[in-house]
Amino acid sequence: MPAACGSEAKGPGAGVAFSELRWASTEKTRTESKTIRITEAQSRRERLLREPKVRSWYQDSRRKSAITADVRLRRLGLLCEELGIKSPVELAAKDSDVISTILGDHADRMLEAGHAPGYVTTVLKMARSWLRHCNPDLNLRPLRIKDADIPVTLLNERVPEGEELRELLASGTPKARVIKSLINSGFRPGAIGSYEGTDGLKIGDLPDLESTPTGLAFSRRPSMVVIRPQLSKTGRQYFSFLTSAKATLITAYLNERAAKGEKLTLDSPVVESQPGHIGRRFMTSDAVRIEAWRSMRSRKRRPYVLRHSFDTQLLNAEAKGLIPHDFRVFWMGHKGSIEAVYTTNHRRLPESLLSEMRAAFLRAEPFIESEVDLETEKKRSNIMAKVTQADAETLGELAKLLDDAARKL
Repeated sequence: MPAACGSEAKGPGAGVAFSELRWASTEKTRTESKTIRITEAQSRRERLLREPKVRSWYQDSRRKSAITADVRLRRLGLLCEELGIKSPVELAAKDSDVISTILGDHADRMLEAGHAPGYVTTVLKMARSWLRHCNPDLNLRPLRIKDADIPVTLLNERVPEGEELRELLASGTPKARVIKSLINSGFRPGAIGSYEGTDGLKIGDLPDLESTPTGLAFSRRPSMVVIRPQLSKTGRQYFSFLTSAKATLITAYLNERAAKGEKLTLDSPVVESQPGHIGRRFMTSDAVRIEAWRSMRSRKRRPYVLRHSFDTQLLNAEAKGLIPHDFRVFWMGHKGSIEAVYTTNHRRLPESLLSEMRAAFLRAEPFIESEVDLETEKKRSNIMAKVTQADAETLGELAKLLDDAARKL
C-alpha cells in the first residue's frame, strides 16, 4: 500500500531516494527561477534600447567595452525600476538639484540595504554617465561614498595554498582543470575566452608548443603564453609563462582532443567552446568562470582566488630576491616599466632580457609548482591516449572489466 502523505518512508535506500528527490526538486526550482530572471532582464534590455537616447548612450559605451556597456544598461534599468520611473529620459528631464537629491537618497537606501560602498559608487557613476549624455551642461552635486575603494565583501577572503590549492586545481573535468591552471598562471578569464565568445586564447598564442611524432609538446621551459591586445584588460599585449606541471596538463588536454579526431591548428582555441554552440569556437568569459566555479563551489571559492594565489606566490619569490618586481607586474598583465619597453619596441624584448625573465620564472617555480604531480599527470595522459586509440572490441572488454570490478566493491 502506498505510504500516506506526510508519513515516514521506510526501507533501505528510502533516505537516499528522498534526498535525491529533494535535490532534483531544488535544482528544478533554481533553473526555473534563473530562466525567469533571464527573461525579465532580456525584456528590460529590449525596452530600454527602443529609446533612441538610451541606444546612442549604450552604443557610445560599447565602442570601447561591450561588457561595460551591458553592465551599465542593466543597472540603468534596475535604477529606474527602484525609483519608480518609467523611462530613463524622465529622470534626465528633471532639475539638477532634484536629480542630486534623488540619487543621494537612493545611495542611502542602497547602503542601508547592505550593498557594498563600491557597488553604490558604480551605480552613481553609471547614472552620471547617462545624465551627462542627455545633458552635458547638467550640474550635479558631488556624492562621495565612504570606503568605496575597499572591497568589503572580499576582506575575509583567504588565498588558497598548499594542499587546499592542489585540491582546488585537481578537481573537475579536464577542461575545468586547464581553465583553473591558466587562471592560476595569472591570466584573467577574459584572456581565455572573450566576453562574447568571439575570440580567446589560441594554440598560436603558445609559441613554444610544437608538433612532434608523439603529439603536441612544449619545446622550452618555462613555456610562454602570449596574451594579445584584444584579450588584455589593459588593451596591450603581454606574456607570461607556464610551470612544468601546467604545461603538461595543457598538452595532455590538447592531445586528447586531437586523439578524438579534432583537427588542431594555430587558430584553434586552447579551451574549446561547449558542444552545441554552433559557430562559436571559443568560450565566453562568463562560461570560463562558470566552468571553473562548478568544480570549486563545494569549497565556496571564487575562481579569481587562483589568480590572487599566483600573484601571492610570485610576491613570496620577489621577497626572497628570486625575481624583480617589474617581472611580477608584467606577468600579471599590469602596466609597468617593462610593459612600456615591450610595446614601444613592437612587442619584442632584447633576447638577453627575455632569457633573464625565463631564468627568473624558473627560480620562482618551486613557489608556484605545487598543484600537480608531474609523474601522475604523465601516466594519466598515457592512459587516456591508449583509451582514445583503442578499437571498439578493446573498449568493450575494458568496460566489462570495470563493470565486474564495480560489482565486487
